[in-house]
Amino acid sequence: MKHVRILGIAVLSFLVVSFRFSFSFIQSDYSCRRVMSPHSTSGNFTLKALSDPAVAEFVSIAATDKAITSLEAWANQLMEKGVRELAEKYMQEAARIRAAEQYSIFTRNGVDIAYIYANSELGTLEIRPIPGSLMTREEVYAAALEYVDEAYVSRGKGVELIMPDGDLMKKMLVAEGRDIPFSQGISSDLHVWGEDKFLQLEFGREGQRRALLTFKESSLEGTGGVSMIIQPKITVLVNGYGTIGSRDADALRRAGFYVVVAKRSFDARAVDLHEMGFPFYISEDTAERRAEFEKRGYEVLGSVEGLLKTGAVDLVIDCSPSKKGAENAEKLYKPYGVRYVLQGGEKDKAVEISFSSRTQDWNALAEAVSVRVVSCNTTAMTRIYGPLLEYYAPGVLRIDNLALRRAADPGQGGEEGMVDAVTVIPAYHHGPDFLTALSPELRGRIAPTSVVTDAGQVPTTHFHLHLGTVYALAPTYINAKEVEAILAKEGRVAVVHFPGGEFDSAQLFEIISAQLKQPDPYVIIAQVTQLPEGRIRIVYTVPQENDVVPENVNAAQAMFGLWGKTAGVRLVDEVLGIDWIKPAIESRLP
Repeated sequence: MKHVRILGIAVLSFLVVSFRFSFSFIQSDYSCRRVMSPHSTSGNFTLKALSDPAVAEFVSIAATDKAITSLEAWANQLMEKGVRELAEKYMQEAARIRAAEQYSIFTRNGVDIAYIYANSELGTLEIRPIPGSLMTREEVYAAALEYVDEAYVSRGKGVELIMPDGDLMKKMLVAEGRDIPFSQGISSDLHVWGEDKFLQLEFGREGQRRALLTFKESSLEGTGGVSMIIQPKITVLVNGYGTIGSRDADALRRAGFYVVVAKRSFDARAVDLHEMGFPFYISEDTAERRAEFEKRGYEVLGSVEGLLKTGAVDLVIDCSPSKKGAENAEKLYKPYGVRYVLQGGEKDKAVEISFSSRTQDWNALAEAVSVRVVSCNTTAMTRIYGPLLEYYAPGVLRIDNLALRRAADPGQGGEEGMVDAVTVIPAYHHGPDFLTALSPELRGRIAPTSVVTDAGQVPTTHFHLHLGTVYALAPTYINAKEVEAILAKEGRVAVVHFPGGEFDSAQLFEIISAQLKQPDPYVIIAQVTQLPEGRIRIVYTVPQENDVVPENVNAAQAMFGLWGKTAGVRLVDEVLGIDWIKPAIESRLP
């Protein structure tokens, strides 16, 4: 998140007042002085001029009604004089300030330590040490983490902590082997996972749920390329380490969860599991299966059932083969009272609610014990058609969707593969599944009979390919440019234009694998074409190995209420690189 910057003479003319309020911390006297609107009449006020260099260093202090009004007035005057570019900058600054919800000065034992700017919509917290503070860098780190523990983790919330030179904390913990100097009563454990030395710092007070800090790559200026995801320690068991499970485990850990995995038998993916350093359990613990791992030097910590008996697991993401997940739920998860997420190969009736981050009510998962992340194809449909249902009037859209399903995942053969055959399945289940993943509000905007889905199976391994035809009842008319503009705003949809209009999945695969060197694109890739009589055609590909991966992470976030929808989706998109994959694909097929 870029810092709010106040431009020109308007900056120097503002005065802001600060209101003191306190947070109670054990062993330390912390407080924050929150900057209030100048119209506020409560609290003890202190005047600070924005021309003060220390305050100007973090000028989101000017998030006041007066600042917004003044900037907008300046912008209007400049617009009248024809100075459009500068006027637009002023309006942008006003919008940024309007979004700023809190600026505070963080104090410990009566000493001002840092400026704080919180944005709950994005789920970020910026802490900037005040120049000239007598505290050491390590002491500032400790104070910041203790503040986050009290203000966020203790309430069951997560936040992305942004501090200058965040890379130095990482270096201090690993390269220099030094600990964070927490206050008395706070202990910490550093987890260094796998050959890549992935870091997570666990900390907190005895008897309270501990916090888990996960380092995250950051493109923000001044951070040293590192920010920190901090949230309550949630232990997630990924049961099944195959095509989806291996990707889910990595994504969940990078998004701030404490991840353990279970695998049924030894195969090539077990080597990856070992290199990643995941704590490892056997799905079905027999002497023969355990020996297969142990003779290769892999430490087996026990069985899934034994782990569940301990009560140490907060959530299971079940990535077992189709139908096995529902069986596991009945035999393992329900008897031991653990919450769980099943995949799209299971029936909707096996869970309380089906989920897509794009179309389902995020808050509806907070009380759910069982959730299903819908299949890769249904997830794709929610990303393509969900935004259209939101945009157009209720009851007017009609959707015909043909899915050409690949016969097998890359590297998969045997009974799953097809050599020389095409199958066609009319009235396929994607339509009913799509409806289960809609929120009640969206479900009320389209009749079940208005979604017709067929499917075919073709002998390919890269991508499912969908052909969607969308039209509206008169007098509503939809056109390709309008639909393109709607989909272009979607963070997990890449809108492309092939030369000559011929959609070519082989060319897409070349772009993604050879040019971008990105094995997992996560995004749905779509091309929109105008058809006669007010109909449009949307051709889109589905990366079947990975488009549900961010959905599984979002489901975990929503079930524990860690992040709001906007913040949770943003965080996962950044962690997985979706925020650069989408524009990179679009730029190659503009």
